[in-house]
Amino acid sequence: MTKPIQKILIANRGEIARRITRTCRLMNIESIVLLLPEELKSPLAQEASTIIEIDPYADKGIFLNAAALIEIAKSQKACAIHPGFGFLSENADFAKDVRDAGLIFIGPQSQTILKMGLKNEAKEIAKKAKVPLIPGFSEQASEKNLLKKAKEIGFPILIKACAGGGGKGLLICESESDFPEKLKQAQSEALKAFNDNSIMLEKLVTQARHIEVQIFGDSQGQVVHLYERDCSLQRRHQKIIEEAPAHLPNDIKTKLYEAATQLAKAVSYENAGTVEFLVDSKNEIYFLEMNTRLQVEHPVTEQITGLDLVEWQIRIAQGEPLPLTQSQIQSKGHSVEARVYAETPHHNFFPSLGTLHQLKLPHQIRLEHNLYKGLLLTPDFDPMLAKVISTAPTREQALKTLQKALTNFQTLGLQTNISFLKELLSLKDFTNQKQTIDLVKTYHSTIDWSQRLQASLQSLGYSGQNLYANEKLVEVEQGHSTAKADYARFLSQTLYARGPYGELAIKQNPGTKTSQSLAHSDSIVAPLPGVVIEILVTANQSVKAGQTLLVLEAMKMQHSLKATQDVIVQSVTCQQGQLVKEDQILVEFQKKKK
Repeated sequence: MTKPIQKILIANRGEIARRITRTCRLMNIESIVLLLPEELKSPLAQEASTIIEIDPYADKGIFLNAAALIEIAKSQKACAIHPGFGFLSENADFAKDVRDAGLIFIGPQSQTILKMGLKNEAKEIAKKAKVPLIPGFSEQASEKNLLKKAKEIGFPILIKACAGGGGKGLLICESESDFPEKLKQAQSEALKAFNDNSIMLEKLVTQARHIEVQIFGDSQGQVVHLYERDCSLQRRHQKIIEEAPAHLPNDIKTKLYEAATQLAKAVSYENAGTVEFLVDSKNEIYFLEMNTRLQVEHPVTEQITGLDLVEWQIRIAQGEPLPLTQSQIQSKGHSVEARVYAETPHHNFFPSLGTLHQLKLPHQIRLEHNLYKGLLLTPDFDPMLAKVISTAPTREQALKTLQKALTNFQTLGLQTNISFLKELLSLKDFTNQKQTIDLVKTYHSTIDWSQRLQASLQSLGYSGQNLYANEKLVEVEQGHSTAKADYARFLSQTLYARGPYGELAIKQNPGTKTSQSLAHSDSIVAPLPGVVIEILVTANQSVKAGQTLLVLEAMKMQHSLKATQDVIVQSVTCQQGQLVKEDQILVEFQKKKK
């Protein structure tokens, strides 16, 4: 066993940095965190042992700068680095560099991260370990041969980044005609996010559930599982509601545990990891991928097992054996987690930027967050604000408690998905435990967002119509809201208010083109600040409704801006690689003759 860890640099930010800091305090370990100047008033700043203030200009990319992070750790006499999730957490080179610098990397061995991080290689390892696989193709090939393989697999298919994760570089391709554009987009996203544009193809398994098994391994070769989680409720291929345990027959759960531990043993796995599967309507299981890090949704596993997974990570990293044997790990009760995002469900879940002016948090429930009044959400980081975790003896009780907590979770200044989360928790297919990975997308498509948002306006005292919704624009009627001061606030010509379907950000100047007018008849504007990474049209080109005009990268995601009607492009007013502001006109259309 190595010398006990006494000081850890947390190479991450936000709620996960605060989560790791909490365990460090319990273990009498000093924690070092990196904060922007405005974050010095955050809860994390009050709880960490040491704060390194980041220069917002010089150190903007600090969380992706391996050499700088290692140097900070050494200068602060930290003996270990915890990568959290995202950023460098699954970067094999970073793990190796940390260890080569004489520090402890709190995670798997670099060779394991490398093997399992490449989805094509992970599938080969899984195949040898006799883990069931989805039909697919994972070799390097030309576009022509990839299309040929896609046709052999049969549409619809998934185009996936080999080095992917978090829904990046993952696209559904419905037909042969869509293949060239979707392939190009997946490769572009993969290159931007992972510096690797290699992709793989998989059969799209429909009516399936997304089930994952939490595993742990130690340096002595022991591997255990900590049961399963159902993560089927997703949008943009990212999970938004997770629960443990899953509603599956015991024999299927046993197969999942066996497959997960077999795979972990095949790569001599150390530390925390997650093996993800699809389970179809016939309860057939298929291996998806292995995530070589702590997952966002790890709290539900902690709640049903009563274990601290970060503590386990630290103990294993310092050479200790697994704290418990498989027979000693018990599951009790039910836990559900909802991820609160700053985003607009009515606008295809586009991230919402701005300042958090007011905040009310629920009590008597587990809450993972680093929120504070005055928090500024910029395009530089992920829009996840918090995780709300409810635990009870039964699933019904856990869902009821979570609904109440979300009702008591209120923000002003940022639009969030809270109301949409509450709706999902009440869906019949979810309450009856019949959810699939298609449920959110299917339900979302049935909603008349225009009607909903107009109802919210009317509830706030507006007699006119003044909101972009469902790709429609209606004129603004200036007026004053009758909403109470605990529910509305005017700031910089914008009304921030909570209506029956969530928070609204209503711009009060109808004469300007704003993000509300994305579907304006004569132009397309940037819905939020970002970088134009691809332009797909030119002047005088005819485009069809639904055709992608350009791709904007913002909030660590790529957003395809599409035409909402058949039009002719008059001019493209931006350039590839250009940083654009919110509301900036990007493409102008020829005006229709009356």
